[in-house]
Formats: sequence, C-alpha cells, structure tokens
Amino acid sequence: MKRIEECSFNAQDFVDHTQKSVVYATFKRPKRFSYDNPDPYGFFPGRKGDSNFYLIRWSDDLTEYTNCYAFACGWTVKDRKFDGIYQPGFLSGLEPENLGEYVEAITKDLKAVGREVYEVYDAMTCPKKLPKAKDGSYWIKLVFAGDDRFHMLRKDENTGKWIHKAGWSNQPKVLLRFKFDEKSGSFETKYETKDTADYVGYNKAAGTFIGYKFAYAMRIQK
Repeated sequence: MKRIEECSFNAQDFVDHTQKSVVYATFKRPKRFSYDNPDPYGFFPGRKGDSNFYLIRWSDDLTEYTNCYAFACGWTVKDRKFDGIYQPGFLSGLEPENLGEYVEAITKDLKAVGREVYEVYDAMTCPKKLPKAKDGSYWIKLVFAGDDRFHMLRKDENTGKWIHKAGWSNQPKVLLRFKFDEKSGSFETKYETKDTADYVGYNKAAGTFIGYKFAYAMRIQK
C-alpha cells in the first residue's frame, strides 16, 4: 500500500455532509409505470399496501463534483477542490495497489470520519443473498475491471435495490439488468436483485462497454 501526501481535508466536513438515506417514502406513484420497463432514475414500487419510494435527486453542482465512491459512502461535500479526489484512501492518505488494499483504504477513510465497517465478504465467501443490514448500516459493493478500474454501488435498505452513480456529473440511478429477448429483438430491463451480480458500464470516452467483476461486499455504518 502506497502512502500519498498527508490528507489536508477536514474530516468534520464529511461528517457534516453525509447523506444517510438515498430514497424517500410516499404513497404516490407515477401514472405511467410498468414493471417491465422500470424507471432507473426515480420510482421504486413498494409491496401492495406499503409505501412507494422515490430516489432523492441530487443538485447539478453536487453531481458534477462527486463519483461512485462519494455516493456509496453518502458524502456530499461539493467544494470544487475535491473534484477528482474521491478515490479510496483520499482521507486516510493511502493509495491501493491491489484489490485487497481497496478494502483497507475504504475502511480507513470511513474510520477517519468516525464510521465503522462491520462485515466484509469477498467473491469467494459472499452469499448470493446478503443478510439484511442491521439498523444504522447498509451494504456497499465493489466491482473491478482489471486491477485498478473500480466501481461502487450501495444497497438501499428500504427497497433492497442497488443504486449507484456512474462516474462524475451523472445522477444516481437504480441498477438495472438487461436481457436480450430473441422473440421481440429488444432488451428487457429488470431491477438487478442479485447481490453478487457483475456490472457492465459504458465508457463514453472510449465508446465501449466495460465489464466489471464482483469483488467485495461491505456492511458499513451510516
């Protein structure tokens, strides 16, 4: 694990600007909604008779200066000086050099702001269905393309949906699973419910899709 320059950020900024929930409850639902065509940016239907949920929308300036790591940890510090800095180890002064060191860097970043990591599973030990997060905690997961390209997602404890922010400047959205229907010749979209599912992301700069493999699940303190 490399050590980078000593962290000059004020940890209290991140304590004061932590979003503990990413959805809000309501009994309202859109007039046009289909389980066969779920909305990745806003509406999550609850069980019959229960509340429905809407994803909290971030402001434009907040989306511009945050990435998947900031969203997974709930950090909403949007000062321009942090643009590009949200990488595992940025609060603890560490620079991961392999997959396992990412977990250590994230753990120490969270400890720097007084938050705990309660459980960690790797790809070999993670159950297909994660246990329900206890009060005051939630699950995040790390997926990797190679040894250094990572993506992070957080599981909303209210809806059971995986939600993520696909890079800088993008709004958070629910993770969807795409399946090609040979009969219709189109892609079917469903909510991704498998906790150990891999992730396919689109790289705008390269104009290609990138496959990420599931690596770790961590239950962290809100």
